[in-house]
Amino acid sequence: MAALLGAANSLGEESKKTAADAGKTRRKSKDLEDQMAALQDGADKWHSLGRKRRESRDYTDEELEAAFKEMDIDGSGFIEKDELRKAIEKVDPNCSDETAVEMIAYADADGDGRVDVGEFKKIMLYRHDEKKE
Repeated sequence: MAALLGAANSLGEESKKTAADAGKTRRKSKDLEDQMAALQDGADKWHSLGRKRRESRDYTDEELEAAFKEMDIDGSGFIEKDELRKAIEKVDPNCSDETAVEMIAYADADGDGRVDVGEFKKIMLYRHDEKKE
């Protein structure tokens, strides 16, 4: 009888530990869902802002290259996140780092965390109805 009670007690402890682990997993899953929703909200906001701008007019290569050179503060031939954020802040003082990161990630073909003039054109010529590759 003592062995049976000991086994039942042990099973009860394992059950409590499993329930605690399941609770942690649910919280982590919920946190991940919240983070993904926030990223999607930011992307939707960026896309809607971009769509309005691009529906107003198209840009020539010369205009895009001039804008790129103006944003390329250090003259490196690339625009990094901070340079892009500073440029966006001129028209949207509430620009977040996440917005700049998302824009760069959208166009950054080689994954180096910065955009060259060709990648910059991809950002600027974004159309809302395009499918992300």
